[in-house]
Amino acid sequence: MKTKSILTLGLLLGLLFLVPTQINAQKTMPRLIQLGNEIIRVNPEKPTQIQYSTSGGRMWSSSYTGSSCGVFHSLMDNGNELLAQTSKGLYYSTSSGRMWSKR
Repeated sequence: MKTKSILTLGLLLGLLFLVPTQINAQKTMPRLIQLGNEIIRVNPEKPTQIQYSTSGGRMWSSSYTGSSCGVFHSLMDNGNELLAQTSKGLYYSTSSGRMWSKR
């Protein structure tokens, strides 16, 4: 009986640690997203730049190369606009990441 209780307690504790991890994973915004027929990403080598691909990620082109937004941390498709979390705050783009404005 005691072994069964310990096993049940272990399973419950495991679930407690699992649930917050799943919740936190859903809140994280990605650094690469699909937007229409383009894949848009934060340049992994230069995170002040945004790149896009129309070839399924085989070739990449720069769409934003400025530095006024700071370092891009993550991207999110918000319907009519693209959102970016950066080191200088929240920015949005209505041009698929080619121009950015501070929110």
